Amino acid sequence: MTFDPDAPAWINTLLIFVGVILLSLGGVITAAVGWWKAAQENRATPAMVERAKADTAKLISDQQSQLIDQLQEERRAYIEQLEKERAEHNKRLDMMWDDKSASRIYVGTLQNHIFQQLPPPPPDPPAGYIP
Repeated sequence: MTFDPDAPAWINTLLIFVGVILLSLGGVITAAVGWWKAAQENRATPAMVERAKADTAKLISDQQSQLIDQLQEERRAYIEQLEKERAEHNKRLDMMWDDKSASRIYVGTLQNHIFQQLPPPPPDPPAGYIP
């Protein structure tokens, strides 16, 4: 094909424009084919999906087991602490009841001492009495 100098000017512009469009279209097609091939190569197979699901389930199960173990240990420690506190509380209550009993006995002894008009000093307090 030869260049015709008598052809209108717009034909040369049109040919250049068509050439640029064809080159651009070739680049787009090449990129699309490359993307499609890459997608096919990187596509997850059903076995890969199942393995990922199994790994995720195992990880979640391990995390749940660790959390359960941690909570059980914290609960055990809390129960031990409560048992110690309860034992101390019961010990203090027993001391209070012993003192109350001893106080009543001592008050009765003092009243008896007064009613019998015995001379001072008053009788000694019983064991367990806390002045």
